[in-house]
Order: sequence, then structure tokens, then C-alpha cells
Amino acid sequence: MEINTIKLRSVGIDVGSSTSHLVFSNLILVRDEMASSRRFRIQQREVIYEGRIIDTPLNDNDTIDVGRMIAFVRSECRRAAIHPEDIHTGAVIVTGETAKKRNAREIVEALSKDTGKFIAAAAGPNFESLIAAMGSGAASRSKDDHKTIVSCDIGGGTSNIAISTKGETIATSCVSVGGRLLGVDLGGKIWRIDAPAAKVME
Repeated sequence: MEINTIKLRSVGIDVGSSTSHLVFSNLILVRDEMASSRRFRIQQREVIYEGRIIDTPLNDNDTIDVGRMIAFVRSECRRAAIHPEDIHTGAVIVTGETAKKRNAREIVEALSKDTGKFIAAAAGPNFESLIAAMGSGAASRSKDDHKTIVSCDIGGGTSNIAISTKGETIATSCVSVGGRLLGVDLGGKIWRIDAPAAKVME
């Protein structure tokens, strides 16, 4: 008997330039009878837990603290009362300046191995701009409103720009300008300087 409906528990983990967070969702996928591939499409998505937002843990300017990041994800699983083995799918996305850290690939592999079966990516600027256009609804609004829409996602390390029309994103770009290219503590001391900020300061 052919299966036409699938229920999955998903997690999305965003390791950004300045902050990191995750979200758990329940997904219902239904087979698309009209598609020649008969692939499944997401019919319903229910967010069941939105995690805390933390400063992305770093050992130094060039290295993500993998141990602290894994500990954070595990603690969020406990807070959500979700066991890692109950997670069916998900995505780990490393974005902005953090994607340039020397162990960016290591953090993606460690998190996906530790928590479940994942799609994992260190997002380049074009991919990040595309995600922002889709996630903000700009791409779908361009189709519904019959307009060309420019979206700009200003993050901690980068700003990602996308142009969408007729529901499709047709152009993307990224500039190394963000809200936290300098890490400053409560005493006003600079403890982190990302490369784009250092270039401007020079």
C-alpha cells in the first residue's frame, strides 16, 4: 500500500554571526498527485518550541566553540522535552561571518551527527539571501501582489539582499555590513573584531 501522508518532527538550527537559536516543528507531508515525480510537499507546519537566543559561542575570532554549541542544543532538547532520537529531519545553517570561521564545517557536522538526520550547510551569501527572501515571505508576496519586491535582511555580520518577482527570486547579493561586527562588553571593551570591521578601521 502506497503511503500518501508522512508526519515528521523537524528542527532548524541557525548559527549566525552574532546569535544562535533553534526551533522544533511538526510537519505533515502529503504526496503531490499532480507532479510527475509524485514527490511529497509540506502541507502543514506547526511550531512546537522556539528556543532561547544566545550569543554564538566563540573560542576566538576565527573559531566556533563546538562544545558549547552542542551543549546548548542538548539543553534546548531537554527544555523542549524532545529526545534527539525523536527528531526525524532538520537543518543546520551556519550564516554570515560565522560561515567564514575555520571550523564552520566542523560545527555543522558535529551538530547534525549529535542531534539527528540533517540537511547541513554553511550558507554562502547567495544561499542566505535566498533563505531570507523565502522566510520573510517576500518571494510569495511578489507572486500574490504581482509586484517586484526587494528584501534586505540585516544580520549580525552581513546584510543579505534579494529581488523577487512572480514568486521567484531572480537576484541576490550580500554586503559585509551588520549589527555586530564589533563585540563590545558591558564595560565598553572591544573583545571581538570581525574582518570587515577591521578593514574599515584601518
